[in-house]
Amino acid sequence: MKKQIKKKKEIDFDSLTKAQKRVVIAKDVIKQINAKQLIAKPGWYISLDMSDFTSSMSIKDNYSKIKECRVCALGACLMATTKFANVLNFSDIGRDIHSLDNDNVKKVFSEIFSPDQLLLIEQAFEGVSRTASRFANKVLKQSQLSGIMEDRCDTFFKKNGGRMFDQKKTDKSADDRLKAIMRNIVENNGTFQP
Repeated sequence: MKKQIKKKKEIDFDSLTKAQKRVVIAKDVIKQINAKQLIAKPGWYISLDMSDFTSSMSIKDNYSKIKECRVCALGACLMATTKFANVLNFSDIGRDIHSLDNDNVKKVFSEIFSPDQLLLIEQAFEGVSRTASRFANKVLKQSQLSGIMEDRCDTFFKKNGGRMFDQKKTDKSADDRLKAIMRNIVENNGTFQP
């Protein structure tokens, strides 16, 4: 008897709720870190070898060709989102976190994540006082996060291997911290709860 090959079920991303979309994105970030396609890197936004792409090319149409991409937490969420739900080109993502100020990127994020959730995710990854987190706060609507939430992000950051301005950080500790954030999102049905 022939062994039947199970066909992977295609996700109808557009029909999902925002929370379900965040779970799908979080699971995909974990999958991409494990495959070493995404590499968590504190202080980076999105960095990839652009030699095979032009700035006008669609990320979604070319995602499988990306060999390795260094990302912060926001960069990881954006890259995973591009696989499912948007029409961003490589020119939209830019090379640093200031690209969050791009209207196309803001639109993609606003359709799935709240600014407060994005900021919590970034602060738990980078640490509350990092420049990237301060800039993310500025771009993400001057978030009104309480000091209690920032303390919880700081605790999450430290508990998951974060050390401020430590040049000896390994990609593994950052990968592990980013996966812990994504597992938290999955476990809490689409909401990051540090």
